[in-house]
Amino acid sequence: MSFLHIFDMDGTLLDSMHLWRDIDHRYLAMHHITYTDEQLDVIKNMTNRECADYFIKTFHIDKAPAVMMAEWAAMAKASYEHELQLKPFAADYLKLIHQRQDRMIVATSCDVQFASAALKRLHVLHYFERIITTHELGIGKDKSAFFTQCAKLMNAEPNMCIVYDDLNTAICSAAAAGMQTIGVYDASSHDDQHLLKENAARLIKSFKELL
Repeated sequence: MSFLHIFDMDGTLLDSMHLWRDIDHRYLAMHHITYTDEQLDVIKNMTNRECADYFIKTFHIDKAPAVMMAEWAAMAKASYEHELQLKPFAADYLKLIHQRQDRMIVATSCDVQFASAALKRLHVLHYFERIITTHELGIGKDKSAFFTQCAKLMNAEPNMCIVYDDLNTAICSAAAAGMQTIGVYDASSHDDQHLLKENAARLIKSFKELL
């Protein structure tokens, strides 16, 4: 029986975590809002709608969530379509999994159109059976139900799923769902590396370690 490999997008496959933090900073600066890093750290695993609701409540922005999400999307679109790159050796590892005839999906908080555009441009989209988003399921990746639902949609047993993620909260949720886990180092979550090392079955700094 083949494994189902479940890859996070931003910070795991793509070197892109800086983009969303930059957008957060720019967006709040546009509205002349002061904030702390701690206030932004809590949104890492939220859906876009949850992020919009959080911004409206926390920073008292007088906009509809749909308007706010559209503004964020416009700011991010060009980067996914033209700029962002895969992490080193990610393409090699995806090719290896494909050669083993295992299955692969992307599970992400990213917009599905952005994810598809980036993966297609980088010539790896064909490896994935599906891109599942937190928006589609209406569940954040900090909930084990997100990963349980991914397995159900792909007709896979949780113990035959391997989750790759750079965020400790997602790794913990996947483990709680009964899945195998591999933590992937990203500079944006450097301060949480001790937690990833503790909670993931394995922590890698590069996909080269899996080749």
